[in-house]
Amino acid sequence: MRAESYKMPHFALDGMDVEAVRKGVTEAVERARGGGGPTLIEAKTYRFAGHSRADQGLYRPEGELEEWRKRDPITVTEESLLARGVLTPENIASIKSDMKRRIQEVIAVCNAAAEPTLAAMFENIWTPPKALKA
Repeated sequence: MRAESYKMPHFALDGMDVEAVRKGVTEAVERARGGGGPTLIEAKTYRFAGHSRADQGLYRPEGELEEWRKRDPITVTEESLLARGVLTPENIASIKSDMKRRIQEVIAVCNAAAEPTLAAMFENIWTPPKALKA
């Protein structure tokens, strides 16, 4: 991983497994808060949609998308929480409704925000670019 050249802690995890992601991110956050700096996490996932609206995914082998859909992290987690009795169907419906509302609120804030400046892309980065100046 490129993190080695920066002497940065790093690890890979199954990005399709919500619990594995939570565990890995928790570890990285604790390291950062403890003064250990950033951690590069390689979350191995599958991209369900194309890179753009024009990308129809014709390069995917037949049946590939359907197989990966069986591992959809949202669906798998929802089913797991229901099966373990952690959530009810009503809880899930309420969460989904609340998330849709919150997403719409964030979209409204973003649409009302000013365009970022070119200099903003250089803020809060680990290694400042040497060849570029804002």
